[in-house]
Amino acid sequence: MEEDAIAHFKISLPKSQEPAPKIPTKEEVAKLLIKPGNSFTQERMWVITNLVVASGIRCRTIINLKVDDISFEKQQMVLRETKSKKLSVIPLSDKIMLILKKYIRKWDLSDWLFPSKEGTQMTAEGLYSAYE
Repeated sequence: MEEDAIAHFKISLPKSQEPAPKIPTKEEVAKLLIKPGNSFTQERMWVITNLVVASGIRCRTIINLKVDDISFEKQQMVLRETKSKKLSVIPLSDKIMLILKKYIRKWDLSDWLFPSKEGTQMTAEGLYSAYE
């Protein structure tokens, strides 16, 4: 093998990555899952947090969910607006199904699963600001 052979290869260095997000501890997650007061906004955010923890769906997908996307009979949820632009169906646990059922009945929801206070579709910015 020639000594110069390696000099002809160009190897690009990997780009530096952003630091990984902080993973919450079990105690921090447990604190988030404690049911809050009785206001619509507090309960909505509690249900969203439970759904994210139970299913791992993305925040942008959450704001596009409609009440009709949940099948209580089949115990699943249809995700129509996903990052991959593909329809997905995910199973839901008994616990999250009960949480969703009580939330929908209590607030008499019929269109958006997680509406704004005005009843319109929640924006991504509204969802992010609620977690700050």
